[in-house]
Amino acid sequence: MERTKRVHYSWWILAAGFILYFTVQALTMQVMGLFTKPISEEFDVPRSVFLLHNVALNLGGLIAAPIWGKLLKKYNMQRLMAFGIVMTGVGFYLTTIAPNIYMLIAAGFFRGVFFIGTTMLPLAMLLTSWFEEKRGFAMSIMTASAGIGGVVFNPLVQQIITEYGWRKAELFIAAVVLATTPIVLLIIRAEPAQKGLKPYGYKEENEQQEQKKAAKPATGYTLKEAAKTPYFYILLFASFATTFVAGAMMQLSPYLTDLGYEPMFAAQTVSLLALISIFGRPLMGVIHDKFKSTTAACIFFTSAAVGFLFLSNASNLLFLRVAVVLWAFNSGISLIMPPLWTAELFGTKEFAAIVSMTVAMNRFGSMSGGYIIGLLYDITGNNDLIWPICSALMVISMGGIVFSLKKMRKQKKEVMAMAMV
Repeated sequence: MERTKRVHYSWWILAAGFILYFTVQALTMQVMGLFTKPISEEFDVPRSVFLLHNVALNLGGLIAAPIWGKLLKKYNMQRLMAFGIVMTGVGFYLTTIAPNIYMLIAAGFFRGVFFIGTTMLPLAMLLTSWFEEKRGFAMSIMTASAGIGGVVFNPLVQQIITEYGWRKAELFIAAVVLATTPIVLLIIRAEPAQKGLKPYGYKEENEQQEQKKAAKPATGYTLKEAAKTPYFYILLFASFATTFVAGAMMQLSPYLTDLGYEPMFAAQTVSLLALISIFGRPLMGVIHDKFKSTTAACIFFTSAAVGFLFLSNASNLLFLRVAVVLWAFNSGISLIMPPLWTAELFGTKEFAAIVSMTVAMNRFGSMSGGYIIGLLYDITGNNDLIWPICSALMVISMGGIVFSLKKMRKQKKEVMAMAMV
């Protein structure tokens, strides 16, 4: 009866995570494309030079992530997250006073070092600790809020840029980020035990079940064994490619203004994409669960590839709308699918070690995607090559993943048949 009368504190943790993804995550990752043209024009630098700011942001996170992982486990998560948020806000403020592109890039690296300790890493740890049941549901709700944040903040930030300039827009972002600090201090607790609770969905028999599972050796490949197969490198390439094209899509706003669309229309288009992606990510999970993983991969990669071809003709408004819908449907592919492919290809024996390699390739793809796209624009003066390259990457990835899944499935059946002889 007590459980029905009171809301379990895990839902307060989820609410805090929702707000942090809606604000800090969205403002750090989903509005950066709005600043490409105004900052490049003010500092009179090619877009590829400005995009080194994004590279520095991701590089900072890539370097700092292992350190944050150790600190969050060892010390007070609540205070560390609050410190990370404050320093992320400071990083945005440093951008507003940058006198040249070099300080802007340095501010991006500074922000990346601390941003990684504010949302993705600690909140994943928190939801794992607080939820035994509905963990996947909680994760999908939390990450979807970043899409909602993109819907809200893209037009708002664009309006500030248009009326007051990009520095005032960065200052606005810094203020919003800093305003989330009390939420962390008041709500976040690393473990249910700190509130005298068990995780949501905890049952007494769970401990016995876990002991039985622990008694059975995990099946699959070690990282060393996986690295000896071609499928491991195909998986890494697909992880890189899906995030590379996501990085390219961060340049959608300047691409549309180059085509002659108004800046506010471009920002609204990015917001529409984020809005549709809120529903697209859960739909990806449903499709993957309902169909074979190979069929699901074909659906995801093919629709993404077609979407990029439509985007190459985005001067046609109908083509643009089709492209936005198709990519919004697939926008979660770089986050959702690599862990599922990893488990199916290599099992659970050293899942964490193998999936961490896909995460590293994700960060590398995110670093290089936007920068290479900007470099291609500077070299060619247009975007004619960008979207066909993205389409080709999706087709190549589809072929590799489908081939790998089928081959590994066949090998598992042969091993099982031999074991039964």
